[in-house]
Amino acid sequence: DMTAKGQMNDGLVSLKLGLGGWPNAAEDIIVSRNIILSKYTGAHVHMQHLSSAYSVDLVRNAKKAGINVSAEATPHHIALSDESLIDYDTNYKVNPPLRTKDDVKAVIKGLCDGTIDVIATDHAPHSPADKNVEFDYAPCGMIGFETAFSVCYKALVLSGKMKLSKLIKLMTISPAKLLGINAGSLQCGMPADFCIADLSRKYVYNKSLSRSKNSPWFGKELIGKVEATFVNGKPAYRE
Repeated sequence: DMTAKGQMNDGLVSLKLGLGGWPNAAEDIIVSRNIILSKYTGAHVHMQHLSSAYSVDLVRNAKKAGINVSAEATPHHIALSDESLIDYDTNYKVNPPLRTKDDVKAVIKGLCDGTIDVIATDHAPHSPADKNVEFDYAPCGMIGFETAFSVCYKALVLSGKMKLSKLIKLMTISPAKLLGINAGSLQCGMPADFCIADLSRKYVYNKSLSRSKNSPWFGKELIGKVEATFVNGKPAYRE
């Protein structure tokens, strides 16, 4: 009920744009519920796409209390805020919505101190016909698979907030451990899954292998280009 009419984060920007607000409280309530259920049952509960500062605090305190929870954040909730929607660009419309700069800082802090366990893209393709409509009618979601590393590298590593090794862990070792699968490491005997990136290379993201183009980074300069990806030792992608 709290999100039924929400189009973007509930705050000063939504008020200025005249768009329905989607409050942090809606997320905070569900995160609180999940933590309580995890404590009651002992079950592991994993929470996707944390975007609210208070939700990050809730997970942090739950972990300190020994409750079996984990959490994830997306590249766009790390790199973008609700101010990005000032021109009504529907490519910035996501679920949960982009929050305030203070929320972004809290999510980054959660990644740095181990409160948030992994980074995942929330890759959500939509056709131009779906997205090129009035903001209220546009679906939530953006593609993020191809830009995930570059966006996180700039927002976290080049900004001085995190070491490269920590970012790599958040995108490889930690997700594999969370899922309980034999992946995410270059140790002897592990599957030869890896990518090659040029960390100093700047590039304009202007072409995609996805059929969908709903990315706010189209036409923008990024840094840290993934040039090849290998799965089980075989090239799955080469520029």
